[in-house]
Formats: sequence, C-alpha cells, structure tokens
Amino acid sequence: MNKILIGLLLLIIIGCSLSKFVSDKLPEEEILKHVNFVLEELQNQGFNGVIGKVKERKIYLPVKINGVSDELLLDTGSTYTFINYDHIPKYHLKKIKANVKNANIQTLFGNISDYERAVADEFKIGGYKFSPWPFIVTKGSHKPILGTDFLHYTNAVIICRYSILLFNVNQKKAENMADSLKKIGYSEINLTLSGGRGLNKIAYKNGENTYELEIGTFMAKGNFNGINGIILIDTGSLYTSIDHNLAIMTGRKIKKQNKIYFTDAVGNISYPSIIFADSLKIDNYLLSVKRFFPIFEDLNRNTSSYELPFLGIIGIDYLVQNNAIIDFGNRKLYLIK
Repeated sequence: MNKILIGLLLLIIIGCSLSKFVSDKLPEEEILKHVNFVLEELQNQGFNGVIGKVKERKIYLPVKINGVSDELLLDTGSTYTFINYDHIPKYHLKKIKANVKNANIQTLFGNISDYERAVADEFKIGGYKFSPWPFIVTKGSHKPILGTDFLHYTNAVIICRYSILLFNVNQKKAENMADSLKKIGYSEINLTLSGGRGLNKIAYKNGENTYELEIGTFMAKGNFNGINGIILIDTGSLYTSIDHNLAIMTGRKIKKQNKIYFTDAVGNISYPSIIFADSLKIDNYLLSVKRFFPIFEDLNRNTSSYELPFLGIIGIDYLVQNNAIIDFGNRKLYLIK
C-alpha cells in the first residue's frame, strides 16, 4: 500500500462509514487520527488495503474472480469463503473433489455440511492477485462471502467503522499496533478460535512449500446479565444478539416485537423476540447497560471445546459503535468508546 493509496483511503472512508450505527463520544477527527495511524503503520509493513461498500449496513468488498467483477460480503462469522452453484459458471471456476468427512462450515445461518469445492485461476482483491484461490460451493442462492480462511491466511486487520480491510500476502502479522492503540485509549481483548472438529486447520501451498494454517471464527469471553460465557465476533451480523438458550437461562421475560428483523443470505426475514440486559460485557469492556437485545433462536455453533455457556453474537452494530479493530494475525480485538 503506497502513500497515494493512503491519501485516497482517508478521502473516501467517511463516505464508507457505517454512520447509522455510530453514537459515540469521540469526535470524527479523533477517530480518523486512529485510522490514519493504523494505515500508515501497516503500509510500512507491506500490507495491502481495500475499502468496502456499505449496503444494507453490511460490508461488501470489491473483487475480481477470473476477471469477473463482483462484491463479497465480509463475514467474520463464516469459517470459509464460499459461493453457491450459480457462481461456478459466472466466475468460470473449476470444480474439484473434496474429501472432508464429518466437517461443518460455520455461518451465521447455521452449519453447512453439504458442499463441494471450486477453484479460481485468479482471485483479485485490493490490487493483489491470488493464483489460484479455492472456494467452498454450497446449495442455495446466498451472496458470495469472504470468510475467515482468507482473513487468517493474510493476517488481516479490519477497521470496522470505515469498512477497511488490510491484509499481508507474505504471511507477516501486524506489528507495533498494540502499545500505540492502548496509549490512545483502546482496550485490548484476546480472541480464541471457535472452529469445529475437522475445521481447525487447512493446507496452503506457498511456492514449493505446503503448510497447515489454523482457521475458524473468533470468540471472546463475555458476560450477559451476570452470566459468564463466550461470544462470537461477527461482522456479517447486523445486530448484536443473544442466544436463545442463554435468554431462557437468565429467567428474564422474553418479549415479542416487530421493529428489529433479521435477513438471511437468501432474503428471508424474521422478527426476533427481545430480552432486557442490565449489562453486556466483552472481557472487561462494558459494551452496554440497560437495553433490550434481540434473541437469535436458530443460532447453531460448535462450542464443544469450551466449558462456558455460549452468549451470542457481537454484530457490526456494536463493532462500529465501539470503533472496533480486529487483528487476525495476533488474535486481538481493540475497542474504544
């Protein structure tokens, strides 16, 4: 990423801001200074950058697959980058045989076990070409999704508020960010992988070398109404929401409503019930007090390696409000009010 690109980024990121979610105390100029610091620091470390487009309050990244322009939903709640069968002829992909047994792909809409694989000769994002690049192919009519396999592979850094994805093609992690961000008021939160059985590692070939990479969605420790547990970090979810089983566990009254709704990848709409929270924390960081949260009744997550209850999802709404920076290489989340 060169200095000209950084200048362009700073000129247009305000227009790409998820401003509908923003209600914080820091002035925009101060937050832009934080963004500028991250951009300059990662530019010096050889990171590439791409700015997403905000559609229906979700982040879509411009890409080219075998020369075909399209947009991929940036979804940290999806284990893999995946497409549907209609995209195979559209992108001129080659189908390949998959030999994965008893494995599930974790997505916001449940686990997918019925899938094939396809490969693009060329996958271009942020001015960089990956040749080749694999995709998971699933049934349905969902939009194409950029998942955590790409984000882990490139040690990506996501600046949620401005829909910016930074990535490194040389398997280098971001350096020198933690101390500087903490000095200007950010809280640092440790993240852990939540990949289900059989999905924790994937083989990649770099030149003549083949190596295994740990992948999966990110979880953090949290607390909802005094109950400790784990919570998913998910840019693909519009709303921060509470798991149905947890909502029942609290003993609080569950209410129906018709204002907040979930839309899945196919376009189906559902109106969730809501529950009142005295407080919601992620690690020791207080996200919210005295408000209602929607309940996700169909949430299906593999948390077999954890002893703590599954709390729910931190969606793009609270990630934007708290100016979240997600560092995949170092498995850190940075938040500031």
